Amino acid sequence: MNVRLSHGRRQQGFTLIELMVVITIIAVLTAIAVPTFGVVQTMMKRTQSRSLCVSIATAITQYNTEYAVYPVVTGMGGSATTDATLGPTAPAAGWINLCAGLNGNKNLYTLVDATTGINTRNIPYLTAARRDIDPSGFIKDPLSITGETFNLVMDTNYDSVLLALPDMSKDSGTINVSGGVAVWSSAPGVGKQKKWVGNY
Repeated sequence: MNVRLSHGRRQQGFTLIELMVVITIIAVLTAIAVPTFGVVQTMMKRTQSRSLCVSIATAITQYNTEYAVYPVVTGMGGSATTDATLGPTAPAAGWINLCAGLNGNKNLYTLVDATTGINTRNIPYLTAARRDIDPSGFIKDPLSITGETFNLVMDTNYDSVLLALPDMSKDSGTINVSGGVAVWSSAPGVGKQKKWVGNY
């Protein structure tokens, strides 16, 4: 009688089908995760942008409460008949001077603070994280791809009305708003999200 004893072990590995199933699962999970991550990132930027808008508007309102005037600076319009404005495309003069005059974070704005003289009591109305500050010195809009800043209108003609502001309840159109200051982002939205974020 012949008895054959097998002491060798069969090497086990993945079959081609098993590998394809695993790769397919990974591909499906990636396809789900990547768009979701993009949406979350956009929502975080919108929240950050809105928070900065509110911070700037609050600082200007507090300044007006303290000094009984609005902090009009070089590079900003405004007269007895028109409101002062700052846009996102020319931040170098107005925005830097305004943020410098309002900001108590001296390590960011020491040189400009010394020249503006609009916050004579050096009250720290506005602070911003370094990630929000452009190397030039202005506060960036997180939603802007090109690193521009926000839109701003102050009621420097003191009629308590801000004219032709973007209607934040819609993707287009303008409205008149009662109030002293408006700050908003004009960066384009993503998909069906609202185009504007900000504070009136």
